[in-house]
Amino acid sequence: QQKRNPLKKIGCFLLFTDTIMGKSSKRKGSKRTAKATTAEPRAKRSTNGGTPASAEAIKQEILAKVAEATNKRRSNPDLLTTSIIPAEEDGEDDGILAEIKECMDWFRQDGVLDEMHTAYKDAYAEEVDEEGWYHGYRRITTGRLEIKVKGVFMEEKFPELGDKLVAYAVKQARKDERVRGMMDAGGQHFLFDHWSIIITNVTVKAQSFHIDVDSNNLQVGLVLCDGIPGTIVLVKEKTGPYTVEDLLRTPAWYDAPAPLRNLLLSQDVKKVVHRILDAYGPLLRPFGDLKWNMARAEEICFNHDDDEDDDTEDDDDDRKKKELRCGDLICTSGGIPHAGPASSGFRAVMFGAASPTKEHLYKSETQYFAHSAMLFMIQAVWDRTPDTESREWLLQKLAQRVFEYDSALIDNHEGTSIAFTQFMKEVTETTATRIIARKFLKNHGSKTASELFQWGPFTEEEEDNE
Repeated sequence: QQKRNPLKKIGCFLLFTDTIMGKSSKRKGSKRTAKATTAEPRAKRSTNGGTPASAEAIKQEILAKVAEATNKRRSNPDLLTTSIIPAEEDGEDDGILAEIKECMDWFRQDGVLDEMHTAYKDAYAEEVDEEGWYHGYRRITTGRLEIKVKGVFMEEKFPELGDKLVAYAVKQARKDERVRGMMDAGGQHFLFDHWSIIITNVTVKAQSFHIDVDSNNLQVGLVLCDGIPGTIVLVKEKTGPYTVEDLLRTPAWYDAPAPLRNLLLSQDVKKVVHRILDAYGPLLRPFGDLKWNMARAEEICFNHDDDEDDDTEDDDDDRKKKELRCGDLICTSGGIPHAGPASSGFRAVMFGAASPTKEHLYKSETQYFAHSAMLFMIQAVWDRTPDTESREWLLQKLAQRVFEYDSALIDNHEGTSIAFTQFMKEVTETTATRIIARKFLKNHGSKTASELFQWGPFTEEEEDNE
């Protein structure tokens, strides 16, 4: 979810401050009885005549298996990005569900969340750490609070509940075939982590579409109260684009100048761009097109159930209402655009991530938006772009992304070069983007990428290995 300080910690401008500028490097009533897998993760063994494999070799083998599974999913035009795993109906989960409801009733009390907001505000200047945490929680966007499931606040108010919540969520998540695949690939290196509760009791706007879970991971969301709207997610795995050829067929890129198209299709650049598309491809679609391909999790999964069983007339009323219930678990593939929905009144969801390797665990402070993905593309080709027209076209596309998503993100952000900060501010103040782009190129077009940006998606070591 979007964090407390969007000007420094999220999206495009996380790239600016922490990467580019070098600051640091289904739920259906008749199907609510699916059983959890009992298989334990298998330990990774050497395949080299008994000689122990190096940690790096093991990691690369794991990631290769997960990448193969991801590519297979993305080649299926009908596969959904999201599943909903319901609580058992035989009473097995009644205990933990009762504890969840008791906890949520406490948070619903008049003044509880308001007092937390006030305490956070009072402590902000001196007691909040660099990631925005105070006493095990922090304020994020537009009235939302994020609470660490195993943090100080929850431990004080609800001792032992954090462990129970995580254990239940993990048990449910293991019913998802993607998680089972990761467990099989990762063995003892597989883990769940980054558990936090996003909670609000006021009317909030939907977040901007973003990606904050790597394609090799999986995001899970445990619904903590009945009838709330689910996360807005990309519907189909194959939406893409995930190849340069598919990119150039999208509405946003089909009019790219010929020199730029040729550059993108050249082998050396194509290899780098492919890595960007693998991580952020759908974000390079126009905003309207991406929005058309997204829906709330319950709309996706429950409507899919309706399509598969359209002759069934005795579906329960609860499913017909397409409502989420306390204890439902939403599982969404990594590398998929999503956003917290607009909501009014009380809403609470516990989020976490599953990762095949500890080294590639979900980074909870990182979010990327459409203009983030566009910046990565610019960085990949800027120095090799042979003509001014192509550079101008790229900057115009970046300006469009800022307009389409959230121009406020660029105001007063820190860590960006003065030249680029001025360009982005001018973009938000006028529609004459062509003139602005030409002016920018006239003054700075001779500068290298390292002077305007700094290469972000990959480390120097990764580039050398490529």
